[in-house]
Amino acid sequence: MKKEVQKIKAIKALERRLSARNKKIIEKIFVELRDKVIADNSKSYDVKMIINIDYEWLLKKFKSGLEVIYLYTFEETFKGFQNIYKKVIKPKTIKGIRDYFLKNWNTKNAGKQATKMTATTKNILNKIITTGQEEGLSHNDMVKELVKNINGMTEQRASTIARTETSKSINTTSYETAKNVMKEKCWIHVGGKKTYRPHHKAISNKWVDINYKWKLKNGVEADYPHQDTLPISEIVRCSCLIIFR
Repeated sequence: MKKEVQKIKAIKALERRLSARNKKIIEKIFVELRDKVIADNSKSYDVKMIINIDYEWLLKKFKSGLEVIYLYTFEETFKGFQNIYKKVIKPKTIKGIRDYFLKNWNTKNAGKQATKMTATTKNILNKIITTGQEEGLSHNDMVKELVKNINGMTEQRASTIARTETSKSINTTSYETAKNVMKEKCWIHVGGKKTYRPHHKAISNKWVDINYKWKLKNGVEADYPHQDTLPISEIVRCSCLIIFR
């Protein structure tokens, strides 16, 4: 695998650069959510008044943000693929790949992930509201607790979301491109103490046919790391990637 090290380094560098950019987009959404919660709950209410959080607004924000992330990541990954593998791809093939992402994968996946992200955010914030009501917190104190939590999301959740969605987009773009110009693929396990998955390491560094499906846990199969059909347990904080030849 020594001759593939440079390819792996180039892919990880691309991932770091795009994750940093995409994190700023997600952070901005959480900042806007915080400001909206403050603005929408700025009047004085009694303790029994329900806190106003516009989750429909948040869903739309997440969806539009993810569409921007996926589009930019696709374009940068597609260019990177050609540079890393020294491949010249035919215009007709390029059009087919781009049409698949722009007309199908990007919008569909953005909607699905935005729904999940909104639901997770709603669950977190609703627990804070319920706890506040049980403890008899005033309306203003509950808003302060919500703002405090959202500020934490701005750094922590934004970072996790950006890494996860960037890796997903890079690996999907690479695989869909490789199917047209490559014959084999190789899962590369890049783990650490907190992200180590033994079954990912077990399949690492082994070349297989481009259409091969790896067997993960509990009957789950994968064409590549971070595939959008994989359960969250196989994706979050996973640093694995895929290379081709």
